[in-house]
Amino acid sequence: MDRRRRKIAFLIPHCFRGDNATAIHGSFRPEARGLRTLILDRVIFQIHSLFGSRHVAQRPSTREKLPADNPFAVDFDLMVFTSGPYHLMADLMYRDHVTHIPVEAPPPLLGFECARWIADNRGKYDYFVYLEDDICLRDPLMFEKLDAFYRAFGAARPDILLQPQRYEETVVARHHGFAERFDRLYIDYDAEGQWGPTPPGEVLRLDFLGMDIEFEPARNPHSGLYAVNNGHVERMAAHPDFLSHEKLVLTPMDTAATAFVARALCIYKPTLRNPSFFDIYHGHQSILLMGV
Repeated sequence: MDRRRRKIAFLIPHCFRGDNATAIHGSFRPEARGLRTLILDRVIFQIHSLFGSRHVAQRPSTREKLPADNPFAVDFDLMVFTSGPYHLMADLMYRDHVTHIPVEAPPPLLGFECARWIADNRGKYDYFVYLEDDICLRDPLMFEKLDAFYRAFGAARPDILLQPQRYEETVVARHHGFAERFDRLYIDYDAEGQWGPTPPGEVLRLDFLGMDIEFEPARNPHSGLYAVNNGHVERMAAHPDFLSHEKLVLTPMDTAATAFVARALCIYKPTLRNPSFFDIYHGHQSILLMGV
C-alpha cells in the first residue's frame, strides 16, 4: 500500500567571505573558495540523490534509460539563505536545484533567518531540517529512523529531540597519521561543559530492524544540523530567548544551529555503542586537518 510521502523543508545558511587567510573557519579563507563550492554542491546533490525521484537504470547495449523508483523519496523544498554578496551561488553546479533566498540580515545571523522561516511556516511540513553549508547527508533511512524514534518515545516525551553524531574521515588527513589509527572521528560527542552540564535522563533503547539501539542525553548538543517536527517548532518558537540577539551562546552561528533547540527541547544522541545509527558527515574536515 502506498503511504503519503513526507514533506520536508531543508534550509541551508550559506556564507563565503574569503577575506581572512588566517581564519579557522573555511568560509573566511580565500584559498578555500573552490573547496567550499565543491562541498556545498555535494550537500545539495546528496539531498537530491537520497530523497529525490530522478533515479534511472541503463541498458548497456542501447544506453536506454529506465525509470527506477526511490522508496525513500520525499517531497521537499531545498532553500539556501544568503546575505549580500557573501556567497558562492554563481559558482555552483547545482544552483538551479535550490531556491536561493537572499535576506537583509548580516552573515552571522543567517541561521536566525532560517529559524524565523521555520517558525513562520510551521504546519506546512513534516520535518524542517536546518543544516550548515558543509553538512553532508548520507543516510537514506534518515526519516525512517526519526519516525521510529518518535513513535517509540515522542508520545511520553514530546520535548525530546534526536540529534545526529557528526563525524570526519581520515581519508583526507593521512599526513597526520590518523588513517593508521582510525577511520572515522566523531567530533561532537562530548563538549566537556562548553554547553553547560549534560542534562539528566535515562538511556533509551529502540529495536530498529532487529538491532538494539541506545540513545542518551547529549553530552554535546551541537551537530551543525537539527531536524524538527511541528511540535518541536512550537516549543522552540515559544521559548522567550528564541531569535534573541542578546542571548548568544558561543557565536551567533552556534546559537542558531544549537541553542534554539537546546533551550527548548531535551536533546538525545546515539551512544558510543552505536553512533553510526544516526550520523552526518562534516564536509570541510577542519577538526582532523588541525591535527587534533
